Amino acid sequence: MMKTMRWDRILYRSVLALGSALGVGLYLYQTENIGSSLSYFTNQSNLLCIALFGTLVVRELLGKTAEPKWLPAVKGQVTVAIVLTGVVFNLMLRPFLIVGDGYDPTTLRDFFVHVATPLLAFGDFLLFDRRGTIGKFMPLLWMAFPALYWVYTLVYAALGGTFYLSEEATSGYPYFFMDLQTYGPLPVMVVALGVILIGYCLYGVDRGLMKRKAGVTS
Repeated sequence: MMKTMRWDRILYRSVLALGSALGVGLYLYQTENIGSSLSYFTNQSNLLCIALFGTLVVRELLGKTAEPKWLPAVKGQVTVAIVLTGVVFNLMLRPFLIVGDGYDPTTLRDFFVHVATPLLAFGDFLLFDRRGTIGKFMPLLWMAFPALYWVYTLVYAALGGTFYLSEEATSGYPYFFMDLQTYGPLPVMVVALGVILIGYCLYGVDRGLMKRKAGVTS
């Protein structure tokens, strides 16, 4: 489907990509172990946002306004991943983080990667996505990236990689709820259901906005 160039969309997505890049850049600049830092879901989901929205901005600036066939599936996956980042950090992790205990959740970098980018990505979905492009079973496919990430962490840890819980403590798990030996499978199952729920929330909002638009134009 052809779309006309929109400078508001270009500006919005540029701010999103640059803000996400700034947040990830600050993480990498302030870390002593880049490999470990890049192995967190937060940074990987933000890198997906940088790649996707940066690509969309460049395409539009080059006059390629036709929507790629891959966009709904890929953009949905990226949106689910980054919204999951925001939800998990702010609801499951941040309440247990204490400033001065080796990690400060109130920094500018955390604001960009855990708050601003998830909100802006969801806002982009509301403002600019073409309606009716999300299939009924597409949210189930969006489990792919979180599942691949879980496999990645197992391989990373098996190869000797570690994650930093504080300045002194390390772990083979990037997030406490992924430690099946200590907490069992329930926390992981809750997160998995959360991924599906976020996906179907996008599906429901998409269908609702499509019906609303159809009602206005009819």
